[in-house]
Amino acid sequence: MLLSASPDLYVPRIGQTLGFERTLCTEIEWQDERLDGRLKTPNRRGEEKLHCLTWLREQYPGSPVIAYGNSASDLDHLRHADRALLVNGNNAARRLAAKWNIAVSYWG
Repeated sequence: MLLSASPDLYVPRIGQTLGFERTLCTEIEWQDERLDGRLKTPNRRGEEKLHCLTWLREQYPGSPVIAYGNSASDLDHLRHADRALLVNGNNAARRLAAKWNIAVSYWG
């Protein structure tokens, strides 16, 4: 499962290319063939990403959750993953990650 706050303009295609079974991301509204500027779902960011992770655990009971994020807004769901990694987070996010025993990495 690929979970992203990014929009469904491209995330499902990335998930498919990478071989993910399902993709859950922020969905946007269309009016005919045009974007109308509204979201169809909540933005899958911060606390909403944690709600999605909780739902996914219900859908896939017993499956391990391995997650990564790159900002402080990802720490809520990273804290609830079985294995987590904060990548390229800023100083504040790295400090919080250390406090919650979340691994940190820098990808240059």
